[in-house]
Amino acid sequence: MEADVVSRVDKLEAELRRLKYLIEAEIQDKYVTGVLRRVEAVDELEITERLKKHELLKNRISSRVVVEDPQAVLDEVIGDRDEAFS
Repeated sequence: MEADVVSRVDKLEAELRRLKYLIEAEIQDKYVTGVLRRVEAVDELEITERLKKHELLKNRISSRVVVEDPQAVLDEVIGDRDEAFS
């Protein structure tokens, strides 16, 4: 009788450990999935903003190709680029 009770307790403890492992794995999976969604959204927004700034700079450079003082335009564009990507 006592051996039967001990055996049942051991089986229940093993089942409890298994369930605990499954719950922890599911919680970790949900947490990681949530973090990845937030990170992907931030990265996507950042990439979009950088592309817009790059396109604006490209347009400014191409609109000033023919100028009297190219060094002044280059200095201005470099300053704008530094502002855009900081």
